[in-house]
Amino acid sequence: MDHATVVPSLAYHLLDQMTNGFSEDRELGRGTYGKVYLVLPYFNINFLWTLFVVIDESSGHDWHTRYAIIKGICKGLKYLHEELEPPMFHLDLKPANVLLDENWLPKIGDFGLSRLIDERTRITASSVGTIGYLPPEYINHHVISNKLDIFSLGVIIIKIMAGPTGYSKSAEISSQQFTELVHRNWRNRLQAASVNALESYCIQVKRCIEMALSCVEVDRHKRPTIGNILNELNETETASQFADALLKDPESTTNQESQQTHITEVEEKREREQVRETENCFGEVVDNYRLDKMARYMGKHKAREDRAREAWNLVDEHDKDNKASKYVKGLKSLYGNGQSTLCRLYNETGDTIHQVANHDWAGHIGSAPYPATIGNGQWAAFHHVHRAGESSGSVAAVVYRGENKHGQDKDYIVAWSTPCSFWHRNKAFCGISDVDWFQNNLEKILYIISDADYSSSDKSGGCEIEAKIGRGHSPKFNARISYR
Repeated sequence: MDHATVVPSLAYHLLDQMTNGFSEDRELGRGTYGKVYLVLPYFNINFLWTLFVVIDESSGHDWHTRYAIIKGICKGLKYLHEELEPPMFHLDLKPANVLLDENWLPKIGDFGLSRLIDERTRITASSVGTIGYLPPEYINHHVISNKLDIFSLGVIIIKIMAGPTGYSKSAEISSQQFTELVHRNWRNRLQAASVNALESYCIQVKRCIEMALSCVEVDRHKRPTIGNILNELNETETASQFADALLKDPESTTNQESQQTHITEVEEKREREQVRETENCFGEVVDNYRLDKMARYMGKHKAREDRAREAWNLVDEHDKDNKASKYVKGLKSLYGNGQSTLCRLYNETGDTIHQVANHDWAGHIGSAPYPATIGNGQWAAFHHVHRAGESSGSVAAVVYRGENKHGQDKDYIVAWSTPCSFWHRNKAFCGISDVDWFQNNLEKILYIISDADYSSSDKSGGCEIEAKIGRGHSPKFNARISYR
Protein backbone atom coordinates (compact mmCIF):
# COMPACT_ATOMS: atom_id res chain seq x y z
CA MET A 1 0.00 0.00 0.00
CA ASP A 2 1.21 3.48 -0.84
CA HIS A 3 0.97 5.13 2.59
CA ALA A 4 1.31 8.60 1.07
CA THR A 5 -2.14 8.30 -0.50
CA VAL A 6 -4.00 7.81 2.80
CA VAL A 7 -6.98 10.17 3.13
CA PRO A 8 -5.58 13.17 5.02
CA SER A 9 -8.68 13.66 7.20
CA LEU A 10 -7.92 10.39 9.01
CA ALA A 11 -4.64 10.20 10.91
CA TYR A 12 -2.20 7.62 9.63
CA HIS A 13 -1.52 6.20 13.09
CA LEU A 14 -5.26 5.52 13.51
CA LEU A 15 -5.39 3.66 10.21
CA ASP A 16 -2.33 1.71 11.24
CA GLN A 17 -3.98 0.80 14.53
CA MET A 18 -7.37 -0.13 13.04
CA THR A 19 -5.82 -2.37 10.39
CA ASN A 20 -3.37 -3.98 12.82
CA GLY A 21 -0.40 -2.55 10.97
CA PHE A 22 -2.03 -3.09 7.57
CA SER A 23 -1.90 -6.83 8.15
CA GLU A 24 -3.11 -9.35 5.60
CA ASP A 25 -5.80 -10.74 7.92
CA ARG A 26 -7.54 -7.34 7.83
CA GLU A 27 -7.19 -7.01 4.07
CA LEU A 28 -10.49 -6.85 2.18
CA GLY A 29 -9.09 -7.22 -1.31
CA ARG A 30 -6.68 -5.81 -3.86
CA GLY A 31 -7.43 -3.18 -6.47
CA THR A 32 -5.50 -1.60 -9.30
CA TYR A 33 -3.51 0.62 -6.96
CA GLY A 34 -2.90 -1.67 -4.02
CA LYS A 35 -4.48 -3.32 -1.00
CA VAL A 36 -7.95 -2.37 0.23
CA TYR A 37 -9.10 -2.14 3.86
CA LEU A 38 -12.51 -1.21 5.20
CA VAL A 39 -12.81 1.50 7.87
CA LEU A 40 -16.25 2.37 9.21
CA PRO A 41 -17.30 5.43 11.22
CA TYR A 42 -17.91 5.05 14.94
CA PHE A 43 -21.43 4.08 15.95
CA ASN A 44 -22.92 4.91 19.32
CA ILE A 45 -23.83 1.44 20.59
CA ASN A 46 -26.77 2.92 22.51
CA PHE A 47 -28.36 4.01 19.23
CA LEU A 48 -27.60 1.08 16.96
CA TRP A 49 -30.06 -1.43 15.54
CA THR A 50 -30.08 -4.04 12.81
CA LEU A 51 -32.67 -4.09 10.06
CA PHE A 52 -34.62 -6.78 11.92
CA VAL A 53 -36.12 -3.98 14.05
CA VAL A 54 -37.84 -2.53 10.98
CA ILE A 55 -38.82 -5.88 9.45
CA ASP A 56 -40.72 -6.81 12.62
CA GLU A 57 -44.37 -6.13 11.71
CA SER A 58 -45.14 -4.93 15.23
CA SER A 59 -42.46 -2.23 15.07
CA GLY A 60 -44.91 0.36 13.74
CA HIS A 61 -42.36 2.13 11.54
CA ASP A 62 -44.07 4.33 8.99
CA TRP A 63 -43.69 4.14 5.23
CA HIS A 64 -41.49 7.24 5.02
CA THR A 65 -38.91 5.61 7.31
CA ARG A 66 -39.01 2.28 5.50
CA TYR A 67 -38.67 3.91 2.09
CA ALA A 68 -35.67 5.95 3.27
CA ILE A 69 -34.03 2.75 4.54
CA ILE A 70 -34.69 0.95 1.24
CA LYS A 71 -33.16 3.80 -0.74
CA GLY A 72 -30.20 4.05 1.64
CA ILE A 73 -29.37 0.35 1.21
CA CYS A 74 -29.61 0.77 -2.57
CA LYS A 75 -27.21 3.72 -2.46
CA GLY A 76 -24.71 1.67 -0.48
CA LEU A 77 -24.93 -1.21 -2.92
CA LYS A 78 -24.56 1.14 -5.88
CA TYR A 79 -21.30 2.39 -4.40
CA LEU A 80 -20.01 -1.18 -4.16
CA HIS A 81 -21.18 -2.28 -7.62
CA GLU A 82 -20.71 0.81 -9.78
CA GLU A 83 -18.53 3.40 -8.08
CA LEU A 84 -15.67 1.27 -6.77
CA GLU A 85 -12.98 0.26 -9.25
CA PRO A 86 -12.86 -2.69 -9.46
CA PRO A 87 -16.42 -3.36 -8.25
CA MET A 88 -17.16 -5.23 -5.04
CA PHE A 89 -19.76 -7.96 -4.52
CA HIS A 90 -20.96 -8.14 -0.92
CA LEU A 91 -22.12 -11.79 -1.19
CA ASP A 92 -23.88 -11.86 2.19
CA LEU A 93 -26.44 -9.07 2.13
CA LYS A 94 -29.12 -9.75 4.76
CA PRO A 95 -30.93 -7.84 7.55
CA ALA A 96 -28.34 -8.79 10.17
CA ASN A 97 -25.66 -7.11 8.07
CA VAL A 98 -27.51 -3.81 7.69
CA LEU A 99 -27.03 -1.49 10.68
CA LEU A 100 -29.25 1.50 11.44
CA ASP A 101 -27.91 4.54 13.29
CA GLU A 102 -29.84 6.91 15.57
CA ASN A 103 -31.29 8.66 12.48
CA TRP A 104 -32.37 5.34 10.96
CA LEU A 105 -29.76 5.67 8.23
CA PRO A 106 -28.65 2.24 6.99
CA LYS A 107 -25.02 1.13 6.87
CA ILE A 108 -24.07 -2.06 5.07
CA GLY A 109 -21.66 -4.07 7.22
CA ASP A 110 -19.91 -7.45 7.58
CA PHE A 111 -17.73 -7.60 4.51
CA GLY A 112 -16.12 -10.86 5.56
CA LEU A 113 -17.19 -12.66 2.39
CA SER A 114 -16.85 -9.66 0.06
CA ARG A 115 -14.18 -9.44 -2.58
CA LEU A 116 -13.02 -6.95 -5.18
CA ILE A 117 -13.52 -8.68 -8.51
CA ASP A 118 -14.20 -7.76 -12.10
CA GLU A 119 -17.72 -7.55 -13.51
CA ARG A 120 -17.72 -10.96 -15.18
CA THR A 121 -19.82 -13.86 -13.95
CA ARG A 122 -17.82 -16.48 -12.07
CA ILE A 123 -18.21 -19.98 -10.69
CA THR A 124 -16.74 -20.58 -7.25
CA ALA A 125 -16.24 -23.58 -5.01
CA SER A 126 -16.30 -21.35 -1.93
CA SER A 127 -19.38 -21.03 0.26
CA VAL A 128 -20.93 -17.57 0.41
CA GLY A 129 -24.09 -15.96 1.67
CA THR A 130 -26.98 -17.08 3.84
CA ILE A 131 -29.76 -19.49 2.94
CA GLY A 132 -32.93 -17.57 2.21
CA TYR A 133 -31.04 -14.72 0.57
CA LEU A 134 -29.19 -16.69 -2.12
CA PRO A 135 -30.39 -16.92 -5.75
CA PRO A 136 -31.00 -20.23 -7.54
CA GLU A 137 -27.99 -19.90 -9.85
CA TYR A 138 -25.68 -19.95 -6.81
CA ILE A 139 -27.56 -22.70 -4.96
CA ASN A 140 -27.59 -24.94 -8.05
CA HIS A 141 -24.37 -24.04 -9.85
CA HIS A 142 -22.31 -21.77 -7.51
CA VAL A 143 -22.53 -18.93 -10.04
CA ILE A 144 -21.47 -15.54 -8.64
CA SER A 145 -22.23 -12.19 -10.27
CA ASN A 146 -23.50 -8.78 -9.21
CA LYS A 147 -26.99 -10.22 -9.62
CA LEU A 148 -26.43 -12.31 -6.47
CA ASP A 149 -26.49 -9.14 -4.37
CA ILE A 150 -29.51 -7.90 -6.33
CA PHE A 151 -31.43 -11.06 -5.42
CA SER A 152 -30.55 -10.61 -1.74
CA LEU A 153 -31.62 -6.96 -1.95
CA GLY A 154 -34.99 -8.02 -3.37
CA VAL A 155 -35.61 -10.40 -0.47
CA ILE A 156 -34.73 -7.65 2.02
CA ILE A 157 -37.05 -5.10 0.39
CA ILE A 158 -39.92 -7.60 0.35
CA LYS A 159 -39.41 -8.26 4.06
CA ILE A 160 -39.24 -4.54 4.87
CA MET A 161 -42.56 -4.06 3.07
CA ALA A 162 -44.40 -7.30 3.89
CA GLY A 163 -42.89 -8.54 7.14
CA PRO A 164 -40.55 -11.46 7.94
CA THR A 165 -42.73 -13.99 6.08
CA GLY A 166 -43.23 -11.74 3.07
CA TYR A 167 -40.77 -13.51 0.78
CA SER A 168 -42.31 -16.94 1.38
CA LYS A 169 -45.76 -15.45 0.69
CA SER A 170 -44.52 -14.00 -2.60
CA ALA A 171 -43.57 -17.50 -3.77
CA GLU A 172 -47.05 -18.88 -3.09
CA ILE A 173 -49.05 -16.52 -5.34
CA SER A 174 -48.52 -14.71 -8.63
CA SER A 175 -46.46 -11.52 -8.78
CA GLN A 176 -49.56 -9.51 -9.64
CA GLN A 177 -51.52 -10.94 -6.70
CA PHE A 178 -48.66 -10.30 -4.29
CA THR A 179 -48.21 -6.74 -5.55
CA GLU A 180 -51.92 -6.05 -5.09
CA LEU A 181 -51.87 -7.62 -1.60
CA VAL A 182 -48.94 -5.51 -0.37
CA HIS A 183 -50.29 -2.37 -2.02
CA ARG A 184 -53.74 -2.87 -0.48
CA ASN A 185 -52.32 -3.56 3.00
CA TRP A 186 -50.19 -0.42 2.93
CA ARG A 187 -53.01 1.73 1.57
CA ASN A 188 -55.24 0.59 4.46
CA ARG A 189 -52.43 1.22 6.92
CA LEU A 190 -51.75 4.71 5.56
CA GLN A 191 -55.43 5.60 5.51
CA ALA A 192 -55.79 4.49 9.14
CA ALA A 193 -52.90 6.78 10.05
CA SER A 194 -54.56 9.69 8.20
CA VAL A 195 -51.44 10.29 6.13
CA ASN A 196 -51.62 13.48 4.08
CA ALA A 197 -49.52 12.21 1.17
CA LEU A 198 -51.59 9.05 0.69
CA GLU A 199 -51.45 8.81 -3.11
CA SER A 200 -47.79 9.78 -3.15
CA TYR A 201 -46.87 6.99 -0.76
CA CYS A 202 -49.11 4.46 -2.52
CA ILE A 203 -47.25 5.09 -5.78
CA GLN A 204 -43.96 4.43 -3.98
CA VAL A 205 -45.32 1.27 -2.34
CA LYS A 206 -46.52 -0.22 -5.62
CA ARG A 207 -43.35 0.54 -7.52
CA CYS A 208 -41.07 -0.66 -4.71
CA ILE A 209 -42.77 -4.04 -4.44
CA GLU A 210 -42.75 -4.48 -8.23
CA MET A 211 -39.07 -3.60 -8.25
CA ALA A 212 -38.34 -6.03 -5.40
CA LEU A 213 -40.07 -8.85 -7.28
CA SER A 214 -37.97 -8.11 -10.37
CA CYS A 215 -34.88 -8.43 -8.16
CA VAL A 216 -35.79 -12.02 -7.19
CA GLU A 217 -36.43 -13.23 -10.75
CA VAL A 218 -35.21 -16.82 -11.16
CA ASP A 219 -33.42 -15.82 -14.37
CA ARG A 220 -30.62 -13.50 -13.25
CA HIS A 221 -30.54 -11.81 -16.66
CA LYS A 222 -33.99 -10.35 -15.94
CA ARG A 223 -32.92 -8.74 -12.67
CA PRO A 224 -32.18 -5.01 -12.83
CA THR A 225 -28.81 -3.49 -12.02
CA ILE A 226 -28.48 -1.38 -8.89
CA GLY A 227 -28.17 1.69 -11.12
CA ASN A 228 -31.52 0.83 -12.75
CA ILE A 229 -33.07 0.44 -9.30
CA LEU A 230 -31.92 3.83 -8.02
CA ASN A 231 -33.03 5.53 -11.23
CA GLU A 232 -36.42 3.92 -10.75
CA LEU A 233 -36.66 5.14 -7.15
CA ASN A 234 -35.79 8.67 -8.24
CA GLU A 235 -38.37 8.59 -11.01
CA THR A 236 -40.96 7.20 -8.62
CA GLU A 237 -40.35 10.12 -6.28
CA THR A 238 -40.98 12.47 -9.20
CA ALA A 239 -44.26 10.72 -9.96
CA SER A 240 -45.21 10.88 -6.28
CA GLN A 241 -44.61 14.62 -6.18
CA PHE A 242 -46.66 15.00 -9.35
CA ALA A 243 -49.57 13.12 -7.74
CA ASP A 244 -49.35 15.30 -4.62
CA ALA A 245 -49.40 18.46 -6.72
CA LEU A 246 -52.56 17.34 -8.50
CA LEU A 247 -54.29 16.63 -5.21
CA LYS A 248 -53.29 19.96 -3.70
CA ASP A 249 -54.27 21.93 -6.80
CA PRO A 250 -56.78 19.95 -8.88
CA GLU A 251 -57.46 23.01 -11.06
CA SER A 252 -53.84 23.05 -12.24
CA THR A 253 -54.78 20.71 -15.08
CA THR A 254 -57.98 20.13 -17.00
CA ASN A 255 -56.82 16.94 -18.59
CA GLN A 256 -56.81 14.10 -16.06
CA GLU A 257 -55.14 11.84 -18.62
CA SER A 258 -51.91 13.78 -18.10
CA GLN A 259 -51.55 12.21 -14.66
CA GLN A 260 -51.88 8.68 -16.03
CA THR A 261 -49.49 9.44 -18.87
CA HIS A 262 -46.85 10.78 -16.48
CA ILE A 263 -47.08 7.77 -14.17
CA THR A 264 -46.91 5.42 -17.15
CA GLU A 265 -43.70 7.15 -18.25
CA VAL A 266 -42.14 6.55 -14.84
CA GLU A 267 -43.18 2.92 -14.64
CA GLU A 268 -41.56 2.08 -17.97
CA LYS A 269 -38.60 4.45 -18.08
CA ARG A 270 -36.14 1.97 -16.59
CA GLU A 271 -36.67 -0.55 -19.35
CA ARG A 272 -36.75 2.13 -22.04
CA GLU A 273 -33.43 3.61 -20.90
CA GLN A 274 -31.86 0.18 -20.61
CA VAL A 275 -32.56 -0.70 -24.25
CA ARG A 276 -31.89 2.86 -25.45
CA GLU A 277 -28.33 2.61 -24.15
CA THR A 278 -27.66 -0.34 -26.48
CA GLU A 279 -25.53 0.98 -29.34
CA ASN A 280 -26.54 -1.58 -31.95
CA CYS A 281 -30.34 -1.54 -31.49
CA PHE A 282 -32.34 0.71 -33.80
CA GLY A 283 -35.80 2.20 -33.42
CA GLU A 284 -37.90 3.59 -30.59
CA VAL A 285 -39.16 0.98 -28.15
CA VAL A 286 -42.84 0.24 -28.76
CA ASP A 287 -44.14 0.00 -25.20
CA ASN A 288 -47.17 1.31 -23.32
CA TYR A 289 -45.56 4.74 -23.13
CA ARG A 290 -45.31 4.81 -26.92
CA LEU A 291 -48.88 3.53 -27.36
CA ASP A 292 -50.17 6.17 -24.97
CA LYS A 293 -49.11 8.78 -27.54
CA MET A 294 -51.35 7.18 -30.18
CA ALA A 295 -54.93 8.47 -30.28
CA ARG A 296 -56.50 5.00 -30.49
CA TYR A 297 -54.77 3.84 -27.29
CA MET A 298 -54.74 7.01 -25.18
CA GLY A 299 -56.42 6.46 -21.82
CA LYS A 300 -57.23 2.82 -22.66
CA HIS A 301 -55.90 -0.46 -21.31
CA LYS A 302 -52.95 -1.63 -23.39
CA ALA A 303 -52.09 -5.32 -23.73
CA ARG A 304 -49.10 -7.20 -25.08
CA GLU A 305 -51.05 -7.95 -28.26
CA ASP A 306 -51.33 -4.20 -28.87
CA ARG A 307 -47.59 -3.66 -28.45
CA ALA A 308 -46.77 -6.60 -30.73
CA ARG A 309 -49.20 -5.45 -33.41
CA GLU A 310 -47.78 -1.93 -33.47
CA ALA A 311 -44.21 -3.27 -33.59
CA TRP A 312 -45.23 -5.24 -36.68
CA ASN A 313 -46.81 -2.13 -38.21
CA LEU A 314 -43.74 0.00 -37.43
CA VAL A 315 -41.09 -2.42 -38.69
CA ASP A 316 -39.58 0.22 -41.03
CA GLU A 317 -40.54 3.38 -39.09
CA HIS A 318 -38.07 6.25 -39.49
CA ASP A 319 -35.94 4.01 -41.72
CA LYS A 320 -34.79 2.00 -38.67
CA ASP A 321 -34.44 -1.21 -40.68
CA ASN A 322 -32.10 0.49 -43.14
CA LYS A 323 -30.18 2.14 -40.31
CA ALA A 324 -29.54 -1.32 -38.87
CA SER A 325 -28.38 -2.50 -42.30
CA LYS A 326 -26.04 0.47 -42.74
CA TYR A 327 -24.63 -0.09 -39.26
CA VAL A 328 -23.73 -3.72 -39.88
CA LYS A 329 -22.35 -2.85 -43.33
CA GLY A 330 -20.13 -0.32 -41.59
CA LEU A 331 -18.88 -3.07 -39.29
CA LYS A 332 -18.15 -5.17 -42.37
CA SER A 333 -16.17 -2.37 -44.02
CA LEU A 334 -14.08 -1.96 -40.87
CA TYR A 335 -13.47 -5.70 -40.75
CA GLY A 336 -12.37 -5.98 -44.37
CA ASN A 337 -12.35 -9.04 -46.62
CA GLY A 338 -13.09 -12.57 -45.50
CA GLN A 339 -16.11 -14.67 -44.68
CA SER A 340 -18.58 -13.08 -42.29
CA THR A 341 -22.31 -12.85 -41.58
CA LEU A 342 -24.18 -9.52 -41.49
CA CYS A 343 -26.94 -10.14 -38.94
CA ARG A 344 -30.16 -8.29 -38.14
CA LEU A 345 -32.81 -9.43 -35.66
CA TYR A 346 -36.22 -7.76 -35.17
CA ASN A 347 -38.26 -8.10 -31.98
CA GLU A 348 -42.04 -7.85 -32.36
CA THR A 349 -43.01 -10.00 -29.36
CA GLY A 350 -44.64 -7.15 -27.44
CA ASP A 351 -41.98 -7.34 -24.70
CA THR A 352 -38.24 -6.89 -24.25
CA ILE A 353 -36.14 -9.99 -24.89
CA HIS A 354 -32.85 -10.72 -23.12
CA GLN A 355 -29.73 -12.39 -24.48
CA VAL A 356 -28.86 -15.43 -22.36
CA ALA A 357 -26.33 -17.42 -24.41
CA ASN A 358 -24.32 -17.64 -27.59
CA HIS A 359 -21.99 -20.21 -29.10
CA ASP A 360 -19.34 -20.11 -31.82
CA TRP A 361 -18.59 -23.28 -33.75
CA ALA A 362 -16.45 -21.28 -36.16
CA GLY A 363 -15.51 -17.60 -36.08
CA HIS A 364 -16.47 -15.06 -33.43
CA ILE A 365 -18.60 -11.97 -32.87
CA GLY A 366 -17.11 -8.83 -34.39
CA SER A 367 -16.44 -5.44 -32.83
CA ALA A 368 -20.06 -4.90 -31.70
CA PRO A 369 -21.37 -7.42 -29.12
CA TYR A 370 -24.71 -9.16 -29.17
CA PRO A 371 -27.17 -6.68 -27.61
CA ALA A 372 -27.97 -7.71 -24.03
CA THR A 373 -31.57 -6.60 -24.54
CA ILE A 374 -33.71 -5.88 -27.58
CA GLY A 375 -36.79 -3.76 -27.01
CA ASN A 376 -40.11 -4.47 -28.67
CA GLY A 377 -40.04 -2.78 -32.08
CA GLN A 378 -36.24 -2.63 -32.31
CA TRP A 379 -33.81 -3.99 -34.88
CA ALA A 380 -30.59 -5.45 -33.44
CA ALA A 381 -27.53 -5.46 -35.70
CA PHE A 382 -24.25 -7.35 -35.26
CA HIS A 383 -21.47 -8.82 -37.35
CA HIS A 384 -20.08 -12.37 -37.01
CA VAL A 385 -16.66 -12.97 -38.61
CA HIS A 386 -14.36 -15.88 -39.36
CA ARG A 387 -11.09 -16.23 -37.49
CA ALA A 388 -8.04 -14.85 -39.23
CA GLY A 389 -5.92 -17.57 -40.79
CA GLU A 390 -8.70 -20.19 -40.64
CA SER A 391 -10.89 -21.50 -43.46
CA SER A 392 -13.78 -22.66 -41.26
CA GLY A 393 -16.06 -19.71 -41.99
CA SER A 394 -18.65 -18.19 -39.66
CA VAL A 395 -20.92 -20.64 -37.79
CA ALA A 396 -22.67 -19.47 -34.63
CA ALA A 397 -25.88 -19.08 -32.66
CA VAL A 398 -27.30 -16.58 -30.19
CA VAL A 399 -30.17 -17.25 -27.77
CA TYR A 400 -32.66 -14.69 -26.47
CA ARG A 401 -35.23 -15.26 -23.75
CA GLY A 402 -38.77 -13.95 -23.47
CA GLU A 403 -42.25 -15.02 -22.44
CA ASN A 404 -44.68 -16.89 -24.67
CA LYS A 405 -48.41 -16.21 -24.90
CA HIS A 406 -49.02 -18.11 -21.66
CA GLY A 407 -46.46 -16.16 -19.63
CA GLN A 408 -43.88 -18.97 -19.66
CA ASP A 409 -40.19 -18.22 -20.23
CA LYS A 410 -38.98 -19.57 -23.57
CA ASP A 411 -35.66 -19.42 -25.42
CA TYR A 412 -35.42 -18.22 -29.02
CA ILE A 413 -32.38 -19.26 -31.06
CA VAL A 414 -31.11 -17.84 -34.32
CA ALA A 415 -28.14 -19.58 -35.97
CA TRP A 416 -26.23 -19.21 -39.23
CA SER A 417 -23.40 -20.66 -41.26
CA THR A 418 -21.42 -19.07 -44.08
CA PRO A 419 -19.69 -21.30 -46.66
CA CYS A 420 -16.71 -23.25 -45.40
CA SER A 421 -14.73 -26.30 -46.40
CA PHE A 422 -17.28 -28.90 -45.34
CA TRP A 423 -20.57 -27.00 -45.94
CA HIS A 424 -20.94 -25.68 -49.46
CA ARG A 425 -23.80 -23.23 -49.05
CA ASN A 426 -25.11 -20.82 -46.47
CA LYS A 427 -27.45 -22.09 -43.76
CA ALA A 428 -30.06 -20.46 -41.53
CA PHE A 429 -31.75 -22.00 -38.51
CA CYS A 430 -34.10 -20.73 -35.81
CA GLY A 431 -36.25 -22.29 -33.12
CA ILE A 432 -38.21 -21.96 -29.88
CA SER A 433 -37.51 -24.18 -26.86
CA ASP A 434 -37.82 -24.51 -23.11
CA VAL A 435 -35.31 -22.58 -21.01
CA ASP A 436 -31.69 -23.75 -21.49
CA TRP A 437 -32.57 -26.57 -23.95
CA PHE A 438 -30.47 -25.11 -26.74
CA GLN A 439 -27.49 -24.54 -24.45
CA ASN A 440 -27.64 -28.18 -23.31
CA ASN A 441 -27.90 -29.61 -26.84
CA LEU A 442 -25.18 -27.84 -28.81
CA GLU A 443 -24.08 -30.94 -30.73
CA LYS A 444 -27.65 -31.57 -31.85
CA ILE A 445 -28.01 -27.93 -32.89
CA LEU A 446 -24.84 -28.15 -34.98
CA TYR A 447 -26.24 -31.23 -36.74
CA ILE A 448 -29.53 -29.40 -37.42
CA ILE A 449 -27.66 -26.43 -38.87
CA SER A 450 -25.68 -28.70 -41.18
CA ASP A 451 -28.96 -30.01 -42.59
CA ALA A 452 -30.65 -26.59 -42.79
CA ASP A 453 -31.50 -24.48 -45.83
CA TYR A 454 -31.51 -20.77 -46.67
CA SER A 455 -34.56 -20.18 -44.47
CA SER A 456 -36.07 -21.57 -41.29
CA SER A 457 -39.13 -20.98 -39.08
CA ASP A 458 -40.78 -22.27 -35.93
CA LYS A 459 -43.98 -21.72 -33.89
CA SER A 460 -44.75 -22.41 -30.24
CA GLY A 461 -46.94 -21.01 -27.48
CA GLY A 462 -48.38 -18.19 -29.57
CA CYS A 463 -44.96 -16.98 -30.75
CA GLU A 464 -43.21 -17.36 -34.10
CA ILE A 465 -39.63 -17.05 -35.29
CA GLU A 466 -38.22 -16.96 -38.81
CA ALA A 467 -34.74 -16.56 -40.26
CA LYS A 468 -33.27 -16.18 -43.75
CA ILE A 469 -29.73 -16.00 -45.06
CA GLY A 470 -28.46 -14.77 -48.43
CA ARG A 471 -25.79 -16.15 -50.72
CA GLY A 472 -22.14 -15.25 -50.99
CA HIS A 473 -19.15 -15.10 -48.66
CA SER A 474 -20.58 -12.29 -46.51
CA PRO A 475 -24.34 -12.87 -46.61
CA LYS A 476 -27.11 -10.93 -44.96
CA PHE A 477 -28.88 -12.85 -42.19
CA ASN A 478 -32.30 -11.55 -41.12
CA ALA A 479 -34.51 -12.92 -38.34
CA ARG A 480 -37.78 -11.88 -36.69
CA ILE A 481 -39.38 -13.01 -33.44
CA SER A 482 -43.13 -12.38 -33.35
CA TYR A 483 -46.17 -12.66 -31.10
CA ARG A 484 -49.32 -13.87 -32.81
